[in-house]
Amino acid sequence: MGTNHFFAFGSMTRLGISSRLGVTTIARRGWLACYAEFTMKRVVRKYVMLLQVAAIVSWIRLRLRGEALPAMLKRLDPGALSGTPDSVWFEDLVYYVDRWLHLFPYNVKGNCFPRSLAVYWFARRMGYQVHFQCGVRKDASHLDGHAWLTLNRLPFHEPGQHWQRYTVTFLYPPDSVADRGDRALSPRSE
Repeated sequence: MGTNHFFAFGSMTRLGISSRLGVTTIARRGWLACYAEFTMKRVVRKYVMLLQVAAIVSWIRLRLRGEALPAMLKRLDPGALSGTPDSVWFEDLVYYVDRWLHLFPYNVKGNCFPRSLAVYWFARRMGYQVHFQCGVRKDASHLDGHAWLTLNRLPFHEPGQHWQRYTVTFLYPPDSVADRGDRALSPRSE
């Protein structure tokens, strides 16, 4: 039958796949072994990522019981941004943070606070210059709070647009406040 071509990647025989009488068969060695190895690495990588998320979220929950938010954020900030941003890897990571907090919720009202802190920890280490923000809004009879991250003043991996309804009361790192000249948003030092 001749050599078949598999998309633009070259001939199927170079991939370890041969065609006989119009039926494609996979060679015993080659493509299948490479696919199995790739799949195994991917599975291992995802389990390692899930364990990292579980460890960081649990560590954050424990630290929040006895530590003030500014001190906690200083502890979460690596100081120097050393990583290289990888959006695909980071989307997977945020997915696992969300799943973990869905399975083990922090608060019945929502998980935005530990979610933002955990994503902040990972984002700063990946080289994203994100900022942690907290805000409040007044409902009918009470105040409601929310926490989220921003990158270049835009929401960073924030589901939905409800963050826009909150007035920012805390912003970290505080040096970004000085750049904007808005002293009302800076956290109080105690």
